[in-house]
Amino acid sequence: TNSKAPNNWRTNFLQRAWHRDTVTGQFYYHSFFKEQPDLNWRNKDMKRAFFDHIRFWLDLGVDGFRLDVVNMIVKDSLLRNNPLLSRTKVYNRNRPETYDILRDFRSLLDEYPEKTSVGEIYVLPPGDPDLVASFLGNDDMLHMAFDFSLLFCTWNARKYYRAIQSYYDALPPAGWPCFAFSNHDMGRSVKRFGRERHTSGKARLLAVLLLTLKGVPFIYYGDEIGMTNVHIPYRQINDQYGKMFWPLYNGRDPGRTPMQWDAGTAGGFTSGEPWLPLHKNYQHVNTENEAADENSVLNVYRRLIALRKEMTVLQQGGIEFTETGNNGILSYTRILGDQQIQVILNFSPRKRTIPGMPEDDELIFSTHRNSIDEGSKLVLQPFEAMVISLSLSPNNHNKILTIR
Repeated sequence: TNSKAPNNWRTNFLQRAWHRDTVTGQFYYHSFFKEQPDLNWRNKDMKRAFFDHIRFWLDLGVDGFRLDVVNMIVKDSLLRNNPLLSRTKVYNRNRPETYDILRDFRSLLDEYPEKTSVGEIYVLPPGDPDLVASFLGNDDMLHMAFDFSLLFCTWNARKYYRAIQSYYDALPPAGWPCFAFSNHDMGRSVKRFGRERHTSGKARLLAVLLLTLKGVPFIYYGDEIGMTNVHIPYRQINDQYGKMFWPLYNGRDPGRTPMQWDAGTAGGFTSGEPWLPLHKNYQHVNTENEAADENSVLNVYRRLIALRKEMTVLQQGGIEFTETGNNGILSYTRILGDQQIQVILNFSPRKRTIPGMPEDDELIFSTHRNSIDEGSKLVLQPFEAMVISLSLSPNNHNKILTIR
């Protein structure tokens, strides 16, 4: 009830995080907007009530839960000030008590068969895979946790490799990875391409990467048809952060526009006025149009999902990188028993030449071709992605070397 806030904590957007309630005269804390007060997880009655809500949904048959910014739910019990002039918010996130709460949460989930959980771990660029992995525990906390390092990457094969490998390296022995290239806060993956050039080719390549990496793929709505971020005029901005920081930051609305179902009014999403404008490309980038195009981004996703369902190695196999970004080539082998699948991705806008395939290998997917001619060399098209079933021939060393 003091007239002064308890400490110097700030919200994620650097506003004062304490708000004084005019009725009670007390301050309450909010990590985001004042309309979103944080819960006190040290209050046993609150925790019990919250877990009762979780059990309610489990009893209804939900498959699992996504926990938003779960590393921010517990704060320092002494309410100590955060260090000044530091990007690290020491006392209002990443508190060790969070791990205990997640263990209790996991124990509740384990009472129900075949349930899962995934956590969003809030970090600043360039990401922190070690912190993310810590929330998995010893297979006794979250089942999965998002590492958003890839969302901070620019379009560069070597940077992608380093982010992916760092995440794998950070995982505990029983930890299982998961990947997302877009989300409701960071916008669509194509935003990292700068100007909208080659977006369709890059969207196809990212589909192959997402659906062939070791880990659970998460597809943000619209990515499966290659939707891009939309320019939102100030008068149409809904996101409060966008209104607050415009024109330096126009908020998160660009990646939250209506799904583009067809070329009709409002993209087939509604017969009324949508809450945000559609991209000007919606009349050709839409589900109906792409369903009829064999080579569309949508059908690339469909074919890859079918392939992933069919091939256990893509679901459960290990992974070994065989090319780590040299000349824009990223390649890796998925291995499970006697199954071996090689994935080759050309991030470059130029053709790249690699050694040809052994004759016993089989091309099972490509964004650009249906077959491969025999020969000592193979020319990859710009942004081409290939999936090859490898033979077990002793002459097959499963190594891709780029040739200029």
